[in-house]
Amino acid sequence: MKSLVGWLVLLMIAVAGQAFAASDADQCKDLYLSASYKEAAIPCERAAGQGDVNAQDILAWMYDLGKGVSKDKKKAAKWYRMAAGQGNANAQNNLGLMYQYGQGVPQDYKQAMKWYLLSAGQGDADAQNRLGWMYDMGLGVPRDKKEAAKWYTLAARQGNGNAQINLGSMYRFGVGVPKDYIKAYAWFSVAVELGFDKAVEFRDLLMVDMTPSAIKKGEELSKEYYNMYTK
Repeated sequence: MKSLVGWLVLLMIAVAGQAFAASDADQCKDLYLSASYKEAAIPCERAAGQGDVNAQDILAWMYDLGKGVSKDKKKAAKWYRMAAGQGNANAQNNLGLMYQYGQGVPQDYKQAMKWYLLSAGQGDADAQNRLGWMYDMGLGVPRDKKEAAKWYTLAARQGNGNAQINLGSMYRFGVGVPKDYIKAYAWFSVAVELGFDKAVEFRDLLMVDMTPSAIKKGEELSKEYYNMYTK
């Protein structure tokens, strides 16, 4: 009987602990979403320590930007790594970013590539664009413009404005893809519609080399792209 009682007590403690952790995870998420970062810090720390992947990603972001806690890139990298190791695509992308620029970890382009690939493979558009840039510039891998264009295209089709600008530039100059002013114009225009002001300059410079007929076709294609890839 005593052993049964002891077992029941342990079971109750375990269940209570799980409920507490779940409560911390919920509080962490809710306070984060309401931008109550200082209040989120404690439940996020507890939930992250219990292994909650979303809390780990949130806590990493808080340390990364100094939201509700003192900015600490090393702690940010630590928690991004924990969440990334559990397959969180956002954390994988951000950990790749830290390795690319040497923030909180030693700069290491190969490690950046590793994490970008994992995140991009899960469909993270920002990681796909960054992966395209790594191939474009030859950072951590041999320069490969076709591979860069591939990843820019995947990100652009998910509505990533930076990727749309990068892809538009590749079409303009025929790098990694066949030269095509109409497609370049279309991608620049979609980025403009999404609020990426720097795309205006790229498009304006391109228009100097385009005929009125080509510009009209570019406008028509940009509407197709916008409807296909931004809604």
